[in-house]
Amino acid sequence: IVSSASSKVSRAIKMLAVRMAPSADDVVVNSDMWFWVPASLWKPVRATAWVSTPAGPISVTVTARPHVLSYAPGDGRTEVRCVGPGTPWRSQQLSRSSSDCAYEYARPSHAQRGGMYTARASITWQVSWTSSLGIGSPLPSARTSLSLPVRVNELQVLLR
Repeated sequence: IVSSASSKVSRAIKMLAVRMAPSADDVVVNSDMWFWVPASLWKPVRATAWVSTPAGPISVTVTARPHVLSYAPGDGRTEVRCVGPGTPWRSQQLSRSSSDCAYEYARPSHAQRGGMYTARASITWQVSWTSSLGIGSPLPSARTSLSLPVRVNELQVLLR
């Protein structure tokens, strides 16, 4: 029964829409690039399976909760992980201290294939099950990912 409900949840969890500011074509070296998932999409996914028994039906519900949003920048540096959906960028928020879901590229992407880094956004889901008998347990976590091509530009200023 747990396997059946777990299979339904596995098919139902998808990579949530990741937002970026600036857009993936407008990132600039040494400037924060924020990433987040809209709070309205950061929700648990549930599936229930049941079986009939002589004592009555028994149900099992498997729940997957989004837990960690990760960003692997594709430039060889370490993945950034933040618990929760991240903070949506607003024009008034210019500092990384306002979001733990931000990344700063150190080099432009022009030397990469296609002139872009291949970044990867991922969500780690905490999965558990409960039954109508009052028992339950955690299950192995699940991870969904999405590749994101990111163009990182370099701006130079010439003073006369």
